[in-house]
Amino acid sequence: MKRALVAFVSVAVLIGGTGSAGWAQTSQSAANSSLPKITGCTAKGHISFFHWGDKNTDKGFRQAISAAEKACPGLTVDNQWDQGNYDTDLKTKIGSGNAPDLFMLDGAKRIAQYASQGALANLNSFVKRDKLNLKKTYVPQCLPQMQYKGKTYGMMLACSDQQLLFYNKDMFKARNVKFPTDKWTYKDFRAAAMKLSGNYSVPGDPTSKLRFGYVGSTDDFAVQQYIWQWGGDWTNKAGTTCTLDSPAAAKGLQWWVDLKYKDHGAPTAQQAGSLGDKVSGFRDQSFAMSFMGPWAMNYTFGKSPGSTVTPVKFKWGVVTPPKGLKNNQTLVASTGLVVYSKSKNKNAAYWLAKFESLGKGGQVYAAVGDDTPGALALYKNKAVKKEFGSIIGVQNKAYKTARRPVQLLNYDQFYSAVANDLSPMWSGQTSAADATKKACTDAKQYLNP
Repeated sequence: MKRALVAFVSVAVLIGGTGSAGWAQTSQSAANSSLPKITGCTAKGHISFFHWGDKNTDKGFRQAISAAEKACPGLTVDNQWDQGNYDTDLKTKIGSGNAPDLFMLDGAKRIAQYASQGALANLNSFVKRDKLNLKKTYVPQCLPQMQYKGKTYGMMLACSDQQLLFYNKDMFKARNVKFPTDKWTYKDFRAAAMKLSGNYSVPGDPTSKLRFGYVGSTDDFAVQQYIWQWGGDWTNKAGTTCTLDSPAAAKGLQWWVDLKYKDHGAPTAQQAGSLGDKVSGFRDQSFAMSFMGPWAMNYTFGKSPGSTVTPVKFKWGVVTPPKGLKNNQTLVASTGLVVYSKSKNKNAAYWLAKFESLGKGGQVYAAVGDDTPGALALYKNKAVKKEFGSIIGVQNKAYKTARRPVQLLNYDQFYSAVANDLSPMWSGQTSAADATKKACTDAKQYLNP
């Protein structure tokens, strides 16, 4: 899910739950245990598969493709690994009418967009033919992201809660602050963030330096969760009306601005420049808390054999997000495998999508730490369970209040306009009420028709 950080992907296994020790490389037998068997192959001919990821992800997909070709004699797959700007490259391919037969797509942001443009094949007939019960096959919280206007366009490769609360145990101990719990509210969060901010040292970093309780994320997923938990949203459910300027949304965002400039529990815009983001700054122990997804196991903590990320020197934990003024809704996002509408071999592309998401491909994608699986059966797989450890249990708790982003057909343009107008607010130059009002004015042109 975190394509911006794919350079850090690696194969890892966690033994004994979350923490900073107990890592080992999985055996092939463990990797293959509890792996669903995809039978009834009807796919023949040649197809292309386009995907993102680092070399470990690509290696895994190549192994999965070999398994697919073995399971389905007569099928050949051209593996196309994009090492550059995936979204831009894919847009170019689709625009030229020369897109691959099967490709990965961000379910939260892209499937509705490309489906509305006619670029994706409707998979309803294939699903019906195979008598595939999607609600019992894939994680239900993310399933609607695979669909648009009642039609299914994607087989779910991954699904995860993007805003779990990770915390640095060493920093909490250094400031004599109690660890977060699943029952925390933002009142608890605020109090801890303030106590965890200041100049001090920690065991893994003896240099006394300025540290903060929270990183202060301003990305699109963070903004949505901030306003959801205060009872607001940035659009109505249909995505046809901007509601970011509602009192609830403005109040939620102002709370986070105040955490920076009044409570000093997070860095101001000026202070944040040299401290890193929610991954790098958390790794460097500049921040005690950060909202991230299960992908943090590899991208952040770097405990995997072959990882390009140096393992962190501190102990950490993870809990469900705190409860805001109205609720503790969390944001779920997914990755889907979709078939190009102009593919000349849709049947084979669909079969590979099913094989990849439900079988070897889905297991490999999860076991290299890219994200937790979309297929429910894969949560029984030993390699997946060892990779994510107790994070899976925490995520399952968070799923109880999970919420999906509204399907916006112009997601990137909408958020770009919003982010531009919220920037002065995050810099402490204007109020949330004024910033959100301007954001709605400028972003309305990108709402759904």
